[in-house]
Amino acid sequence: NLGADNFQRSLSIGFDDQLTFLEGWRLEEYVRYLAERKGPEFALGFFQIAQSDEGKLFPDTYYIDPQTTPQSLFERITQNYQAKIDELPLEDTLLSEAEIITIASLIEREAVDPVDKHIIAGIIIKRLNNNWGLDIDATVQYALANQTIDTFDGLDYLFDPAINWWPSVLTEADLAVDSPYNTRKYVGLPPGPIANPGVESIEAVLYPMASEYWYYLSDSAGVTRYAKTIEEHNWNIDFFGVSQ
Repeated sequence: NLGADNFQRSLSIGFDDQLTFLEGWRLEEYVRYLAERKGPEFALGFFQIAQSDEGKLFPDTYYIDPQTTPQSLFERITQNYQAKIDELPLEDTLLSEAEIITIASLIEREAVDPVDKHIIAGIIIKRLNNNWGLDIDATVQYALANQTIDTFDGLDYLFDPAINWWPSVLTEADLAVDSPYNTRKYVGLPPGPIANPGVESIEAVLYPMASEYWYYLSDSAGVTRYAKTIEEHNWNIDFFGVSQ
């Protein structure tokens, strides 16, 4: 947490004294980063502690010292998550905390612009309320990476640099992958978060923007294109070339 005290402290310490986890990383990306910064043994210890807490590993900058252990780092990260959650009016929505964080994780992977996040939150919630499939490619990416994990014996995959946790090019076969996380195949939310969202994405779920849109895609320039009908959406796909 980069408060005033931490900022002043940051002026007198070096890069090796801090860890920065990015919004939208899944747990395995935290582990790969920790392996690079703190070594495989530290990273593996963190994974074994945190593997049931996807979505609650709050992305932020954390200052560390030689006494920092995987357990103490995990506790600081999850305490930071809880502090952020306690500041938000979760009681103002009919969604559970688990549902909020799961939707926020989808939004974190789908959009960067804060306004887009609120619009996409509105689309996701509207689709859920009308029993529509979410059709979110980020969930396919997550499912495909999980499928790759299943081909490994043990935990060697955690340190394999060849694994692409978010494959950007998806084939028709990829889109049909049989996984409960595949929202193109199964209606409703995936079983849990697919990444660790920041405050902006969580707030987008709490304050979704109502719109006439039912569809969206991100074009090759990263611009989100919206549509009211499947015909408009298909035109966007044909014209901009990338669908989500």
